[in-house]
Formats: sequence, C-alpha cells, structure tokens
Amino acid sequence: IGDVGDRLKYVLGLYYFEEKGDGFSTSLNGRSLQRDDREIHIENKAYAAYGQATFTPAILDDRLHITGGLRWSQDKRRARMQDTIITPGSTVIGPMTPAATSFDNVSPSLIIAFDVNPDVNLYAKMVRGYKSGGFNVRASSLERFSAGFKPETITSYEAGLKSMLFDRRLRFNIAGFISDYRDIQINTRSDPNNVGITDVLNAGKARVKGIELDVTAEPVDGLNLNVTYSYLTGKYLEVVGAD
Repeated sequence: IGDVGDRLKYVLGLYYFEEKGDGFSTSLNGRSLQRDDREIHIENKAYAAYGQATFTPAILDDRLHITGGLRWSQDKRRARMQDTIITPGSTVIGPMTPAATSFDNVSPSLIIAFDVNPDVNLYAKMVRGYKSGGFNVRASSLERFSAGFKPETITSYEAGLKSMLFDRRLRFNIAGFISDYRDIQINTRSDPNNVGITDVLNAGKARVKGIELDVTAEPVDGLNLNVTYSYLTGKYLEVVGAD
C-alpha cells in the first residue's frame, strides 16, 4: 500500500491458497437394497496477483477520483474418486478415477467517483469477476465427475449515491446494478432417491438486475432508525442444450 505524490494511491498484492481433503460417504437405496460407497480425495491450489490504483486529477477542485484494478488468477484442481456398489450377493469395486485441470483468468475493474460536496458522493463502476471450475465429488457418475465443470464469469455494472446529510444525522445510500453471467454454474438433482447426488453444470448466460436502498437516521441522540430495501430480478438469457 502506498502513494505516488499527492494524487495517486495504490495497492499491490499476492495471494496463495492450498487445501487438501479426504472423504467417504455411503448411501442406501431402500427399494433395491443397493449401497453406494464413495471414496474421494481432493487437492486444490490457487494463485493470484492483483493491483489497484486511484488517481485524483488536478481538475474539478480534486473532487473526481478514477480507480482502476486488475487481478490475475490461476487455479489448479485435482481429485480422485472411487465408487463401490454393494447389492445383495455382489460387490463391484470401481476404479480409482483421477481428474486434473487448471484455469487462468484476468479480471479488470474501473470506478469513477465524484464528490458533489464533502458529504455526497456519486459513483459508477464496472467490475469483472471469476469463479473457478473444477470437479464435483457428488456427481451422479464417474463420467460426470471426470468431465468436471468450467469456470463462471460475471461482469457487473453499478451506479449509485452515498451521502451523510443534516449534520450527519441521516445516511442515505442507493445503488442500482446489472450483473451478466457467462457459463453460470448450477446444481441439478440427478437422483430422486438420493438428495446427496447432484451434478454441477454450466447452464449458459444469465442476468440479474437490482436496486438497493439503505437509510439510517438519528433524529435525537441515542435513537437510531434504519430502513433497507432491495429488489432483484433475474433470468436465464441462454440455456446450453435447450431447443
């Protein structure tokens, strides 16, 4: 974290994450008396480098602020899964099936803010985000497990106002946003007899729009009143595989 002169502030950083896990689950179909024992092993790593800078140009009485950011991410996913099917009179031990993949992503952000006065700020921003893909250890089959699922990305646009009014006794914040998803990840229930079996699919494109309002007032010392409101609407714009 640092400054360059009086007009540029910046943040730079590195990120590292690692996890390992082992698990065992069993499920029983009461009708057929078939038991499914599942052994799983996972190992995930994530790396990232990011930077963000805010520049205040020498115009408009130093009330305009421009912020840009960039994040590079890499995710490495490894998993192994083995199914053992036990029925009255037989046991079928499946192979220990390995799967591995990796993903890279670069996500930018841009924020423009303007101080109307010391207590009122207007802003607009565009931010892109990313959720890694991977492998689903609750998949309905070894084929579904091995196929994995792709990353999900989102591009979000937001504009709003933040303010402190009447000698800071009233806080009034409002924002509207639109979020566009690509390859959105959804969980689908694959086995009506076993709620623990689900598949993760990349459904396609989706859009969520909304408004958020936050009002906090302190009419007298020691008394705080708060009102919040949010409205969301969303729809799928494209569903992979749909006619």
